[in-house]
Amino acid sequence: MQAINRPFNQLINGNTQFFIPVFQRDFTWGEDQCRQFWQDIGRSSSNANSPSGHFLGSFVYVDSSDTSAGFTRWMVIDGQQRLTTLTILLVALRDVLVKLGTSGDPNNPKPEAIDGLFLKNLYETGDRQRKLILRRTDDETLECLIEGRDLPTSPSERIVEAYELFIQLLLEEASLDLVYEGIMGLVVVDVRLDLHSDNPQLVFESLNSTGVDLSQADHIRNFVLMSLAESEQNRMYEQYWRKIEALFREAGPALDNFFRDVIALRTGATTQARNDQIYPVFKNWFNDLDPSGQDIEPILRGLLQAANYYVAFILGRGVEGKLADALGQTRRLGDTPAILMMRLFESHRESQSLSERDFLEAIGLVESYLLRRAMCGLQTRGYWATFAGLAKSLQQDASLQNLKVEFTRLSESYKFPSNKEFTDALKAENVYKFRVCRHLLEGLENADTNELTDTSEYSIEHIMPQNKNLSNAWKAMLGDDWEDVHDRYLHRLGNLTLTGYNSTYSDRSFEEKKTISGGFNESAVRL
Repeated sequence: MQAINRPFNQLINGNTQFFIPVFQRDFTWGEDQCRQFWQDIGRSSSNANSPSGHFLGSFVYVDSSDTSAGFTRWMVIDGQQRLTTLTILLVALRDVLVKLGTSGDPNNPKPEAIDGLFLKNLYETGDRQRKLILRRTDDETLECLIEGRDLPTSPSERIVEAYELFIQLLLEEASLDLVYEGIMGLVVVDVRLDLHSDNPQLVFESLNSTGVDLSQADHIRNFVLMSLAESEQNRMYEQYWRKIEALFREAGPALDNFFRDVIALRTGATTQARNDQIYPVFKNWFNDLDPSGQDIEPILRGLLQAANYYVAFILGRGVEGKLADALGQTRRLGDTPAILMMRLFESHRESQSLSERDFLEAIGLVESYLLRRAMCGLQTRGYWATFAGLAKSLQQDASLQNLKVEFTRLSESYKFPSNKEFTDALKAENVYKFRVCRHLLEGLENADTNELTDTSEYSIEHIMPQNKNLSNAWKAMLGDDWEDVHDRYLHRLGNLTLTGYNSTYSDRSFEEKKTISGGFNESAVRL
């Protein structure tokens, strides 16, 4: 490893190219990080006379396998966000200089100088011409900006936002020559790794993250793909990893949770890994499977298959018809059964020990378990371990009967409530207070029919009004002890229904609610 302080312009000078490998994430910096970077440039400009320059951070890279005489390619291990942001700023500075027509001003930098020093290898063509190559959509967008072409149909939003922000700052706040002076004063720790004697993954893990922290899934992707040759990185990424990421796009931390759950399923763990320990747990599991690091394709194939099962449940992606409905009903009660759902999917699609009918009934059992326990007021804490334990107890060739048996074996704290316990709760509990109330009413409304009603726009209606100042009609109907009757039955199941006419019904008498236009007598709601 070689690590030396070096002016940034010397790092990128010459016939050279840095590229962001597929195992790295996309450009993630938003306005806050870009404005902080802009302030760094300002401080660098203020320190222009300092012999030490302004420290920007470290750039860690390793020689690529396709470096040739007269042209060097470097794979970026750390520093991609800063390198990308600086490149975008330089494109914006060049474009503002062209727009303002300042080429005659000797104090200002020349647009062609920015191109030749920072953006392009002027004597190369094709993919070798640009000094920085990004990933996928990011790269297509950056290339259009550098070449001055129209943006692609679906550009990288982060790249475009950063470019437009820097254009705005350069036009409104900046002296262009001072910005350029600030860039020329940037100093980095230039860390060049030896591919044969240094381990890029270990170096990457030891670095302190800056800007936007890497997710656990980011660390996992880097770990899995970084050890491969570049051609294999690209193939494995396109064939497996990119598809996994696409399944979880715009799903927040769901990808991290998937890795937590799938590793627990594969190892039989029933203790939930902490959010910051998902990557270390994955790494141990992966190394145990493939200590040589050579035969990762079957592992990635299995992860992709499991990811399809996982998103079918937690996101409703890739499923339709009765299966989609059943998964959706259960998902509304919570996503902690996801680890068990992966096992049930395996039994249905791989070993085929669960027929479609049995699979639907199995999903219904999970829904029933969650609903019954909620209605009975039983504890929900520790559900993840419960479902992980069920998944561990079932084999890939599990049957519906196996699942039923495992439900009966649950401890008293997490038992499956009996029909009597559930029925007693339905009769005695104030159903309205439970968050499953709407789920219960919608389930009753659409039970045993193939003509499902869309209840999404309906609200919950109290037939006997919630208002304690009841009308004389309600008092007479309820009897002399109307206050006690009102308090006792107000939020119970028998006093609740669904309606699209809630404001119309208001506090009217029962007779009026039945007979007015759109009232209960005319309602399409079966409840």
